Amino acid sequence: NGESLQCLATDTDDTWLIELQADRFTWGRASGGQPGALASVTVRGAAADLYLLLWRRRTVENACFELAGDASLLKRWLDKSAV
Repeated sequence: NGESLQCLATDTDDTWLIELQADRFTWGRASGGQPGALASVTVRGAAADLYLLLWRRRTVENACFELAGDASLLKRWLDKSAV
């Protein structure tokens, strides 16, 4: 459906982009810490904190994260996905 989530690791300059489709998702990794021009939501933080976020050991409300864009999309992804 054209929505995307981007995770930027502030300590390693790694970037991950998850693109959501109606029946699946795709993901990719890039170096350089550059924001995606069309990401629906971007979350920035240290790589370890992003990892813990995906495992639901941290919440996006934690002060270690910066969030830009559609926060409800990130919440839906975290509520419905499993790592």
